[in-house]
Amino acid sequence: MIKVRTEKGRVLDLNLHHPLRLRLRPEPNASTLSSDIIRRIFSFLAPLSEDWLAADSCCSPWREAAWILWKGRRSDVKSSIAASRRIGIKWKKLEGFLDREVLFALCDPAKDDDLRKLKETARPWVIPPGFVASLKVHDGERDRGPSRGMYFGSRLLSTREISQTCQTWKKTRPLDQTQVLRLPVFSLSGTRQVAIELCLDCKDERDGRVILISSSLPYAAHFKVLACNWENFLTLV
Repeated sequence: MIKVRTEKGRVLDLNLHHPLRLRLRPEPNASTLSSDIIRRIFSFLAPLSEDWLAADSCCSPWREAAWILWKGRRSDVKSSIAASRRIGIKWKKLEGFLDREVLFALCDPAKDDDLRKLKETARPWVIPPGFVASLKVHDGERDRGPSRGMYFGSRLLSTREISQTCQTWKKTRPLDQTQVLRLPVFSLSGTRQVAIELCLDCKDERDGRVILISSSLPYAAHFKVLACNWENFLTLV
């Protein structure tokens, strides 16, 4: 609980709960708080988080006070949170259909440091929020045990494996493909491999689509499109 004082000298008790719930006592009137106090309240919350979104949705004075704190990243955070919710639901449904061996082979969420390194490897390309959210649910599959892989014998790759293979693929990229980056997402299945294609122009309809490529020529012009994005691909598995 945080005690705050309005500009009129009135003392209010601010209760913060997770997920964020704002309750003011006595009579709730969050708009009476000064922008300085509102920003101090934000300092108690995880930066660029769902709690920030909940707080600045309280009323227009809160949105205006928090605007400078977002540094232009509010829409990105909002999209990321929305993607995380959708991906979480899709994984819950998918886990209900997976074989027991595959289910036990799925890894825990990816570590923040591994995700940061993957994003650095992909830069200046931007990894779709849906795929990042997916790695935060399961960081690939273990390559040991009875599981044959969750997608036609292919194992879901970990964040580290994606980074390493992406760096190797970059060395074979032809000059006419400099606007495109391909990230492997599953292990080899014969000579084929599932990848995500990224474009420097995020508005390009090809950006984020899931494709089946030849692992020996990852940037070859011949490939098969499996889904327009990772979220739709999870529905097909």
